[in-house]
Amino acid sequence: MSLWTDLVRAATPKPLQNQMQSLAGDALTGYAEHPGLGVALRRAAHRAAKRYSVEDLGIPSNPRHPTVYDFFDDYLRPAYQVQDRSQANAWCGKWWAHQSVVIRVRAMWRSYEYLAVTDPMRADEIFLRTVGDHHMRILLGPESPMASCRNHHEPSELLRSEPMEKTQ
Repeated sequence: MSLWTDLVRAATPKPLQNQMQSLAGDALTGYAEHPGLGVALRRAAHRAAKRYSVEDLGIPSNPRHPTVYDFFDDYLRPAYQVQDRSQANAWCGKWWAHQSVVIRVRAMWRSYEYLAVTDPMRADEIFLRTVGDHHMRILLGPESPMASCRNHHEPSELLRSEPMEKTQ
């Protein structure tokens, strides 16, 4: 409790404290049972989340590409067309079934959307040079998680991990 609360409580007679508590409880109960409260709370939470995502996280409220899959189809595929057949074979048509590929494509999408808001005039150049080229070299390279998918989809293997021994 705060000092202010303690001072008010000390100065208020016990019967009046009980009556105030009862009135406050009735008021809160009545308000909590109001039929529009759920809708109002959902709207307020949505507004707060949207404000937080835009102001604190830099995530645009109206992204250029609404989903990671739209980003891949509408931006990434045209930006990284391949001429060399071996590179084309390095990309799995079921890229979305490789979790590590999805993580990288999602990271690229988020970076692109952030740049589109913060530096729209240079977003493409900055994205391609600093983000896209880096990840696409890995995803199209010989160590790609899709390297086994030459003629058909092959699931990627997760890194090995053994449980840690408990220490005393």
